Amino acid sequence: MKIIYLILSAMLLATAGLSSQNTQAAPTAISVATDNPTLAATMSATASASTLRSLAESRNFYMGAAVNVDALLSVPQYSATLSQQYNMVVPENAMKWNATEPLEGVFTFDQADQLVDFAKANQMSIRGHNLVWHSQLPRWLTSGTFSHDQLLAILQKHIQGVVTRKSGQELGRHI
Repeated sequence: MKIIYLILSAMLLATAGLSSQNTQAAPTAISVATDNPTLAATMSATASASTLRSLAESRNFYMGAAVNVDALLSVPQYSATLSQQYNMVVPENAMKWNATEPLEGVFTFDQADQLVDFAKANQMSIRGHNLVWHSQLPRWLTSGTFSHDQLLAILQKHIQGVVTRKSGQELGRHI
């Protein structure tokens, strides 16, 4: 039996009747493939009568969505859909390097904190994002002329700054 859930921010934006220039078109449905017709029929009937969140919680399962914090704060249907349909949130960009350390040595967690506050208020888990990612690096880093040793020190300082600030607040973190 295979059950594949595609939970993308594009789906959430589409549900809220929005589009995002940062979000490419993506599948907007949950795909269910199984060899068991009874299971498929049960899941289909159950899904029509419940939220994704209640189905996930009844099976001790996380149902998550990547969250655009700007939309979360400005679009009521977006935040309502998140809190009703999902029991876990993942920041789209709020915990990436350019968002958490826009200036060298200057950390900011405003959007990350807003997402954590929303999740706590709605009894949701938080899945932290990459500590280091190949894109969305701050300009001071990409345009700097650092030696190998300096880059290692910068990387270590960034990771320690984020992990120390956020330790214990996320379910997990991709590294």
